[in-house]
Amino acid sequence: VGFEHVPHALATQLWSAGILVGAELAASADEPVLKRRADGTHYQHLEAWWTSSQRYALFNARREMSPDGPARFTPAGAWEAHGTVHELSPQAQPQQSTWRQRAAASGDVGASCRSKANNVLEVLPPGVAEPVVDGKTDAWLIHGGRWSTETIVASLLVAGRVRVLRAIRGAEARQELDGADWSITTMDAPTVRTSPFFVGPPPRASVGRTESPGLPFHGFLRGPKPRPG
Repeated sequence: VGFEHVPHALATQLWSAGILVGAELAASADEPVLKRRADGTHYQHLEAWWTSSQRYALFNARREMSPDGPARFTPAGAWEAHGTVHELSPQAQPQQSTWRQRAAASGDVGASCRSKANNVLEVLPPGVAEPVVDGKTDAWLIHGGRWSTETIVASLLVAGRVRVLRAIRGAEARQELDGADWSITTMDAPTVRTSPFFVGPPPRASVGRTESPGLPFHGFLRGPKPRPG
């Protein structure tokens, strides 16, 4: 939920390049926004993160845009992404738990759950939210004809470890959602290797300039990041 803002073609490249590996545990991405440079050129930009029990990836993606009439723009290039991927220790595995509202109401948990909050983590019990406070967070409410679901995801990279949270609750009616139990998945994994990466089309060589042969543009960077030509 949320990672669908990453264009399908770019997500496919990330999988093919071995950046995204394993079953998705939690992920999120901003909706692409149009930005203007000081020289008057425009581009679309988004930020995203994705994690499984094997990898944690953070990246920025962009593509060039060209004016196409008053206040209209059209793509002028393919999406490309720069980021960092953290390989996680295989010893760390996601943990499953259930937080029951009935237990909290009776004082067994010692935490309250708010239906409205300024921070998405505030609707979760403090003991669950605390490990990912100050990390990246996102939340979604989805309502159907006879069902409602709420999903919260969070991740935090700190001191060589990746902490991840995914909390989901559902109900048959919207008004019953606040009292529903949370199904919670957490993970606290040490990183064993960190690598920068670039995924996208190879930059076009300028006249009179030769690009370094063998530089991998569809995977991990083994040398310096490519700069615009």
